[in-house]
Amino acid sequence: VLLVGANQESGTEAGVWLQPPSPFTLNSDYGAAYLLQRAGGWGFDSYIKAHNSHQTNYFGDAVALSGDASVAIVGAFGESSGNNPFM
Repeated sequence: VLLVGANQESGTEAGVWLQPPSPFTLNSDYGAAYLLQRAGGWGFDSYIKAHNSHQTNYFGDAVALSGDASVAIVGAFGESSGNNPFM
């Protein structure tokens, strides 16, 4: 399993998708992460966007997977909305 950050990706959609939605609404530096699985070769698994996606969030600036790949963490360097889903 591989998690790849794309902090300058331009789609404004939110959530986890089994494939990138089409058509994209293009803006700049919203960011995304891509989860890939290897089964004979690398293949697309999920497209991940922040629930509060905003321009210059740079979602995907940092990514990490747990050892068994059951937990993914995606950072957003420019996120400043003040919306904290954990509080």
